[in-house]
Amino acid sequence: MMRKVNMIKKATPEEAGARTFVYWDIKRFPVPPGFDARRIRPCLAHFLERYGYCGPLTINAVGILTNVHDDILEALSSTGVNLRYAPFGTASLMGLMHDCIYDNPPPANILSISNPMAFPYAKSGFNLFGPFSYSSLEEDAISWIKLILSGMVLFFFYFFSPVELMKITYLLLNN
Repeated sequence: MMRKVNMIKKATPEEAGARTFVYWDIKRFPVPPGFDARRIRPCLAHFLERYGYCGPLTINAVGILTNVHDDILEALSSTGVNLRYAPFGTASLMGLMHDCIYDNPPPANILSISNPMAFPYAKSGFNLFGPFSYSSLEEDAISWIKLILSGMVLFFFYFFSPVELMKITYLLLNN
């Protein structure tokens, strides 16, 4: 059974300037084939900014990192994404977010891109949310791709024609 997860909403004035921590399950939501991993951080930052979250941003890619290609890890790390080894899946991810809640003073935002069962219960002053409504593995994968592509929209419209954009979208969704 899925845990009820708050979806991202427009930031309140207090949330807008607060520190935001992202915990991203890199196994469940991998970098799509052919996608430049260096674009993940700017895409996530753009996604948060669209909802008014403009405070300091810390992004953590979490998972069994030995299962992720070295080129992807190097690209993520080069943009300031923290690489966090989590050998026990959901339990490890929940533990990392729990530690974040207790190691940082409120107000703070935590965006969890993970299995909804990994969401810890937040204490007062913390805004814990997901980027989309979690429904099925297939729908979640599509939502993840849409999220990172939404951060690329201006880039793509500047460099590619509408036909080329359709081909790129097709390739990303069918690989």
